[in-house]
Amino acid sequence: MYFDHFYSDPHFGHAKIIEYCERPFMDVNHMADRLIENYNSQVERNETVLWLGDCFFRHTDGKMANVLDALNGKKVLVAGNHDRKSCRMAAVGFEFVTKQLVWQQEGHTFRGSHYPWRDMMQDERFPNWHPKRNKAEVLVHGHTHDKRKHAGGNSVHCGVDAWDYSPVSIDDVLLILRKNDQ
Repeated sequence: MYFDHFYSDPHFGHAKIIEYCERPFMDVNHMADRLIENYNSQVERNETVLWLGDCFFRHTDGKMANVLDALNGKKVLVAGNHDRKSCRMAAVGFEFVTKQLVWQQEGHTFRGSHYPWRDMMQDERFPNWHPKRNKAEVLVHGHTHDKRKHAGGNSVHCGVDAWDYSPVSIDDVLLILRKNDQ
């Protein structure tokens, strides 16, 4: 398995996220247009993106499918707390849906999770969904809506709020890891 990009927490259709996260959008339509534009400017049609949860908010299956159809590349989903049942998410356009994923890439063992490491937990609502820290793995995650791309240690926050409302390339993740190793 190889991922070209990572993407988390776009919250398509979630009007309150604009206020909660101080996103620079007039409304959900403006946000959706910008998210789609940014995504497609970075992701090629032949690339694969690991989505790290919280994709949609109060969207019908048809609306979710339309958004996913408008976005380039193959999409794999690690579900977040706002995501629907796996079978529904697969039916609207994700190639594969899971709760966590571990794979080898670029000489690293990666773990994809919507949630940060358990010892970095800020949200007490989902304690069992946060992975236990493993120093042998690099965690790519979302959920926090933090503006920081790297909160320390062997993890990279891939939420759109940290990445100018765009996907994160594998090269950017590796750059953060190299800087952390220095």
